[in-house]
Amino acid sequence: MTEHFYGPKLKIQRAKRHVNNLHRVITRFQKRNPYRLVVEDRGHPGQYAGTLRIKEEMPEDIPLILGDAIHNLRATLDILTCDVVRLYGGDGAVTKQTKFPFCVEGGANDLDSVVKKRLVESTPEDVLTLFRNTKPYEGGNEALCVLHDLDIEDKHRTLISVVNVVEAHYRLGTIGQHVYAAIKDARFSGAQDGTVLMPLPRSGDFKISQEFDLPVDIKFRNVYSLLNESVVPALKNLTQLVEGIVQTFEAHCFGGK
Repeated sequence: MTEHFYGPKLKIQRAKRHVNNLHRVITRFQKRNPYRLVVEDRGHPGQYAGTLRIKEEMPEDIPLILGDAIHNLRATLDILTCDVVRLYGGDGAVTKQTKFPFCVEGGANDLDSVVKKRLVESTPEDVLTLFRNTKPYEGGNEALCVLHDLDIEDKHRTLISVVNVVEAHYRLGTIGQHVYAAIKDARFSGAQDGTVLMPLPRSGDFKISQEFDLPVDIKFRNVYSLLNESVVPALKNLTQLVEGIVQTFEAHCFGGK
C-alpha cells in the first residue's frame, strides 16, 4: 500500500486482466466459425447468391468486458490526478473537481486553465507541465481523447454500439480449377444474417447450400478510426499509453526518493 501511485497501478493491472479475458472470449468465438458464406438460389438468372448466415451471435460478454477495460484505463488517470493533489496539497485538497484535465470543449487554448482548475495552487510548475505535456485535447493526444470518449459512450450504452460486430475478411481462393480473384479479401462491416454479400456464377464450382468460412474480426466503429486495429490490440495500445503516463509521473515525482 506504500508503493507510489498504488491505486493507478491497480487499475492498470485490472484493465490488463480484462483485456486478456476479452482476448480469450473473442478467440473462442472466432474458432467456432460463427459466420458462414452460404451459396443460395435467389432466383436470379445466371447467378447464385453468396449469402451471410450467422450461426451464432456475438457473445454478450464481449462488449461488457470491453467496457470494463475502458473504464479502468480512464479511471486510472483520475486516480493519478487525485494522488498528485494529495502529494502536494494533502488529503483534504481532493474535491469533486479533482480529475484528469481533459479539455473537452476549449482544446489547447483552455489547457492551462483546466490544468490549474483540476489541481491545487501548491502543485509545482514542473508537475503542471507534465499534465500539459499529455495534450488531453482534440488535435493533441488523439488516442487519449478516444479513451475519454469511449468511457463516456459506455456510461450511456454498452459498447456493442461502437463495435463492428461483423467485419469479415475472407477469400474463397481456388475453387475447382478457377480462381475468383474479384472476391479476394472482400470486407463487409456490420452485415446482418441473410445479407447477400456477392453474386456467384451458376457453374459446377458452386452448389446450393455449399458453405465457406468467414473469419470474423471485431473492431471499433469508424468514428474511432484512430483505433483501426482489432479491439484487443487497440486496447493494449491504450493500456501502454496510460501506463506510460503513470510511469512518467512516478519517475518525475519520486525519482529521487
